[in-house]
Amino acid sequence: MYQTYNNFLQSIETNPNKSILISILAKRAVHGISVISSFNELTCDFSYGLDTNEKECVEEFLNLFFPIENNLLSEITMKNVDPIVESIKTNYIEFEKIGLIESNDIIEILCIIEKINTKHYNLFQCLQYCLILGKLEQMECVLKNKYGTTRLKPSFSPKNQGSLEFNGSNIQIKSNQLNAKSVSKFYDLYNFMVNIVRENYLTYMKLAPDNAWTRMQLNSHKEIWALMWSVYASEFKFLYDIELAYQIKESMVKEVFEKLCGYRVEIDINGQMAEKFDDSKNTEKFNKFMEITQIAKDMFWDEINKKNICMLIREDYLNISNNVINQVVSKLDESDKTYAIKYLANILEDEINMELLLNSTTNTIDMFIAQLEKMIDIKPKNI
Repeated sequence: MYQTYNNFLQSIETNPNKSILISILAKRAVHGISVISSFNELTCDFSYGLDTNEKECVEEFLNLFFPIENNLLSEITMKNVDPIVESIKTNYIEFEKIGLIESNDIIEILCIIEKINTKHYNLFQCLQYCLILGKLEQMECVLKNKYGTTRLKPSFSPKNQGSLEFNGSNIQIKSNQLNAKSVSKFYDLYNFMVNIVRENYLTYMKLAPDNAWTRMQLNSHKEIWALMWSVYASEFKFLYDIELAYQIKESMVKEVFEKLCGYRVEIDINGQMAEKFDDSKNTEKFNKFMEITQIAKDMFWDEINKKNICMLIREDYLNISNNVINQVVSKLDESDKTYAIKYLANILEDEINMELLLNSTTNTIDMFIAQLEKMIDIKPKNI
């Protein structure tokens, strides 16, 4: 990364926007203003946290900091993300074809849109997961260099509660399960590392003034994002490019649904938003089916979480799915059973496929997964 910084500074030496371009870099690499958002539709936004002048220079910054002729990712990482990117492209093309649907059945249209949209969301999560794993060892080294050598050992058992071993005691982390699934996105990785730093400082900060604890918390936010930039800047740019090209935005889904189904959102007399359709029968049908779907999904994942097995196979998931569908259908009126029987299996199949995809992604990158099992040595500096 230091070489990247040097190349960038040399390339802008005579640039009229030099001061602005340096300011953009400083916000990422020094001040720790993240390009990753937990609430925007585009999870990676290089305009985030910039002022008006800086936003106008974002594209120029990206072209200079990430030259097109340079391969952003390592050969190993590209090998793992290429199939996922191809799936994202294919799924995006399927979404573009939705406007050609001739069906008048609102539930069928809804299920087609939901299937593509859910798959897209999960594919992007798998993409982030692979990008994280590609440099996880480097991220561990950077974190260790920054905060020292106190021994911390995170547990990444897929089905177990995570815990931290600290000076021989076992500290349960209720707010953040430390497992491979919980660190599947960049924002999750940030939260995971902030948690490590805070737990590491906790014993020392109990004796410190309140303002010192507050200051440490604020600094850890900035420092962690700055550290992540130093390791994952290229991965952020790769994700940014893929999202710009193939992200299915909420507004796009809404537009298609409005066109095909006469869908709209109204504010009722209580000030609450209500989803309606031009045909009132469709409104009732839509609301009931969404209720049934949510019940089925909740029951499905409740049953999976009850299993004391680290890795389930497809047959396990399908058995659980069939049992859930039978339970749900048995409680429905005849008019609703038809839709439930016809579509619930497909909806839960999408959940199963994405779960198995994430599991298989984990298994194909064993050399990186091994890093998840290592101890992370961290020691806080003198306060």
